[in-house]
Amino acid sequence: MGRLVAIVACATFVAVGCSSGGEQLTVEEYFAQLETISIEFDEAVPDIDFNDLDAVQAGFRTGRDANKDFVSALKSLSPPDELSDLHDQTVSDGEAALDDLNEFVDRVLDAGSVDELESIFTDIDALSASSDTFTDRCLDLEEAASGAGIEIELRCG
Repeated sequence: MGRLVAIVACATFVAVGCSSGGEQLTVEEYFAQLETISIEFDEAVPDIDFNDLDAVQAGFRTGRDANKDFVSALKSLSPPDELSDLHDQTVSDGEAALDDLNEFVDRVLDAGSVDELESIFTDIDALSASSDTFTDRCLDLEEAASGAGIEIELRCG
């Protein structure tokens, strides 16, 4: 179950959205806002008691809602030109991870018992693969920030 929590945490960055046409941010502003959004998401995701079906389902519902809020906040960012390719790739990878997360959460919400949850948790290949790819993009963003002399923690997983 701990691996699932890590995968869901990986999805914290899920779906970095396309810029919405707002004022283009500087590199410093972009990374500062990205880090703020990451922190807010991290605070919104609950701890989950995996021995209680209702608690698991409520936790995953809240986590999915937090991901949707995160996507919305990220879509409002306009990355600087030098980060637009990485941002766009992160968007693509993040949207794929969000799709897989949504499918997974739907399965969790349909579960009728903790035993059924255990079966669902053993079948997370698609979510794991897309989360791993997204984590790679997240690490690329941290590396880009470091290369610009900016220290951030995006909680990449």
